[in-house]
Amino acid sequence: MPTIFSRDISISRLLLFAIFVAISLLAHSTPLSLGASHLGKIEETSLSSDHVGEAKKALLSGLSVDHGLSISRPLQPLRIPFRYVNGFLIVDVIINDVLPLSFLFDTGSKHTILTETEMIPLLGQAPQEEILILGSDLKSPITGRIMRGTSLLAGNVDLENQSLIVLYGELMDFKELTGEDVHGILGIGSFGAYALEVDYNRQQIRLMKPSSIKIHKNTTVLPIRVEKSKAYLDVEANIHPGRTQNLSLLIDTGASLSLLVTSSASDSTLFPPKLVTGTFGYGLGGYLLGYVGRSDVINLGPYELPNIITHFQIVTDDSTFKNLPFREGIIGNGVLERYTFTILFNKRELHLRPTKKTKKRPPYDRSGMSLVRDGENLDRFRVQHIVDGSPAYRADIRVGDEILFFRGVPVSFRSLTQTEKVLRGREGKKIKVSIKRNEEVIKKEFTLEKII
Repeated sequence: MPTIFSRDISISRLLLFAIFVAISLLAHSTPLSLGASHLGKIEETSLSSDHVGEAKKALLSGLSVDHGLSISRPLQPLRIPFRYVNGFLIVDVIINDVLPLSFLFDTGSKHTILTETEMIPLLGQAPQEEILILGSDLKSPITGRIMRGTSLLAGNVDLENQSLIVLYGELMDFKELTGEDVHGILGIGSFGAYALEVDYNRQQIRLMKPSSIKIHKNTTVLPIRVEKSKAYLDVEANIHPGRTQNLSLLIDTGASLSLLVTSSASDSTLFPPKLVTGTFGYGLGGYLLGYVGRSDVINLGPYELPNIITHFQIVTDDSTFKNLPFREGIIGNGVLERYTFTILFNKRELHLRPTKKTKKRPPYDRSGMSLVRDGENLDRFRVQHIVDGSPAYRADIRVGDEILFFRGVPVSFRSLTQTEKVLRGREGKKIKVSIKRNEEVIKKEFTLEKII
């Protein structure tokens, strides 16, 4: 049984980032079902009778991480510091006491995943059993292997005897989204015996004994459902004005978005009155397109959240829809960051303590264009998506254009986060850009306006 130890050690700040992959882990050579969402997770799903035998073999061989962990005489409280980058929680980890890397902390993933295979020779061991997964397009098979008996140090939390999923192939380019490296995903399969607190203001994750948790005066306790190491929260949603729906949402720190709702192709009653097409993630197989709008109001217990930016993913295959690890949707960091929250897996409780951001209306892009990092040194921006009819569309800015200057300043002087913040600015603000298209430099200008 793996054990968590406390260790007082400082890990150097590493550049990294993360994205949204959604995967369903069945068993060894059996293809795995992937549900595309905003950032990546290998998940178990409900199995047909044909897969039961294979699944038992996988579980008996140690693929599933035991929740029965204990703290061995911690020297200090268990804390994992993180950097909050573009809506993601980035943690520094050391694998096998030799290799410092950066992982995304993801409550929507049970398993820990390594996506940079060039790191394998440095670990002193090789992955074993082969598995197959399906990419975010639900069609493309991707090869992975299981590396057993690894150790991971994150903050002062030492995880021993871990099973690491290693993915092969050119899967994702995290750098172009944030300008930082990411080497994998830190799942929560080893933390189920603890109360897990995420504090966005202090940028730290704390692991505590459930019996030590004290309920503060301004804390709200909500019931949750725990399934395969992941926590689901039931919310009352008025996505379309006057239509109330109850949704069971995966609590997912691996998603930078606020809310993702999955829908079958036959059910369009969920949609708000105004929608635009847009990207809501980058998964195994490429960028994920869907629809974006604003829900009328979402209720988290006593907290009423109006005008939440909501992404919609349409699943055309009913069998795939039934096997998604987040069948009805995801609640991501765009909402969760409004609270310091604690998940008590054993008590099936979520504790929410609001911050100053609770009543803030979430901003959304007013240009109609999505940008990613580009260039050998990640010092350029490239247009990745354009919304039809938007200000950028009317200015004839196109997918693939390279942004050279943004409001008179070279883009190398700005972070992607700073640029996106400007594009969410007040209506009526004029934006001037210089773009490069087919070796020709062109000046463009557009005015920000409300899109959703």
